[in-house]
Amino acid sequence: MSSQSNTAHRHAASAVHEPSFPWKQVIGYVLSLLLTGATLWCGFGHGLHGGVLQTTMMVLGMLQVLVQLLLFMHLSEGGTTSHIWMILLGFFFTFVVVAASIWIMTFGYQVQ
Repeated sequence: MSSQSNTAHRHAASAVHEPSFPWKQVIGYVLSLLLTGATLWCGFGHGLHGGVLQTTMMVLGMLQVLVQLLLFMHLSEGGTTSHIWMILLGFFFTFVVVAASIWIMTFGYQVQ
């Protein structure tokens, strides 16, 4: 009986503290679309070339990562140790994929 009342109390407490509409996710979604559109505009619609284009796209990509981490992956809410380790593992995999791609493109290895 007491476990049912505790569960009901927790549901009532969580309903009070949670917003009724997920504004955070909507804002994150809109920011993601804007950043993706800006990246496409830089790549296809604008006359940026060379280092300026690469730097602009890299900055937009980093902003996209920040939006994803803060608004969708709840980085700002803190978490358990395993949550932080999983995020660090994600950064490691991202670094390896980017570094390997740059290395392959630099030395011109091709599949024949």
